[in-house]
Amino acid sequence: MLQQLTKRVIEAALDGETDAHLGYGKHECDSGPGGNARNGRRSKTVLTEAGPVQLDVYATTSRIFHPSGIPKTSTSIT
Repeated sequence: MLQQLTKRVIEAALDGETDAHLGYGKHECDSGPGGNARNGRRSKTVLTEAGPVQLDVYATTSRIFHPSGIPKTSTSIT
């Protein structure tokens, strides 16, 4: 149960970070032509104090977005 809560909290933070990077929310339209956009999700497993948690993280079309909460190469959160 703690792993599920950890998953939800981390994914919510990463979704907020993606919204800030893109400049618009998850269900809003991109206002700029040819701009960066969400491009599906990718799976990532990280080790937490609650144990391993599998996250679904948004990918972006430009691939320049690097979340600060969990860097792309990181496999653990402590």
